[in-house]
Amino acid sequence: QKIALEKIWDAFERIKTYFESNKKKSSEKLVLIISEGFDKEIISNEFKLLTSIGNTFRIRHHETDKKELGDEKHITYLFFRLLSLIDLATNKINENEN
Repeated sequence: QKIALEKIWDAFERIKTYFESNKKKSSEKLVLIISEGFDKEIISNEFKLLTSIGNTFRIRHHETDKKELGDEKHITYLFFRLLSLIDLATNKINENEN
């Protein structure tokens, strides 16, 4: 499960650069596309919160100052939360490009 979470987090970081290499600008554009017909603030906050979680916990990087994720239930929760956001993003990107 930890490996799966690490890999999906890598995908999240990559999708944030879908439109350009500047993560912030690309993420802002992605948030606009994803939130169309919904609430931009909710989607934006989700991106920010998940980014913060990734920077706080030992998910992709294993620095000693990061918090350990030891409970499998938390790992599963984060995996599916991130999977849902990536699924939404890829579907909205595909809709937007067609």
